Amino acid sequence: MIALYSNWWIQQGKEETVYPLLRELANAVLENEPDTLMYTVHTPNYDFPTGTDIVSEPMPRPGAITFVENYADWEAFETHVNGPIFTSFLKNNGHLFVQGEPNPDGSTKPFIQVVFMNRITGFIREDDYLLSKGFSTPD
Repeated sequence: MIALYSNWWIQQGKEETVYPLLRELANAVLENEPDTLMYTVHTPNYDFPTGTDIVSEPMPRPGAITFVENYADWEAFETHVNGPIFTSFLKNNGHLFVQGEPNPDGSTKPFIQVVFMNRITGFIREDDYLLSKGFSTPD
């Protein structure tokens, strides 16, 4: 299994435009990429119920989003990043994110941080289970 997280940053003032687009992206991946096993998008929670016991240092930048993804294998990952759903999302919406350094041809793409991970231990509860316990999902 391939696991990763990827940090992106939304252009200031574009958050309300981007959030529905991210929901559309995740739904399209769910419907069309069966070997994408998990695909979630998160924003920082700045309301720390723990007080100052647990505080991120440095604090996340405004507009930060984090994708957390699991794929069946490398082929599934390559299918996602090179496939029509993700490439279309980038083509149509990439400008809404903070941009990286220009490519040799002058074009840019979103500035991102990607970390591939090896799972040591743990589990993922299914959304149906969470709903049965009274939790809500963002969709």
